[in-house]
Amino acid sequence: MFADFHQIEKILIIRLSSLGDIILTTPVIRAIKLKFPHLKIDFLVKESFLETVKFNKHIDTVHTYEKDIDGLLTGKYDLVLDLQNNRRSRKITEKLGGMVEK
Repeated sequence: MFADFHQIEKILIIRLSSLGDIILTTPVIRAIKLKFPHLKIDFLVKESFLETVKFNKHIDTVHTYEKDIDGLLTGKYDLVLDLQNNRRSRKITEKLGGMVEK
């Protein structure tokens, strides 16, 4: 089941690692932002892959797993898109609460 993006204001996309897989998220991010320009899109990645996404004009804020995880847990996200879908990312999404799409 997919979320109704018209009712969502802020989302977090999680893709922590694997260079190729992170690059493959680019069309997803672009499509979401172009269809719903009002959305604030944050992205969570491992610090070693920060350079891959930090200049993406469709991402509002890039967070790194190593530095920003505590700050994320206090943030309010209407939707979390877990594109990593492993034990570590599921732990993050559980702590964030809210609606989660995998």
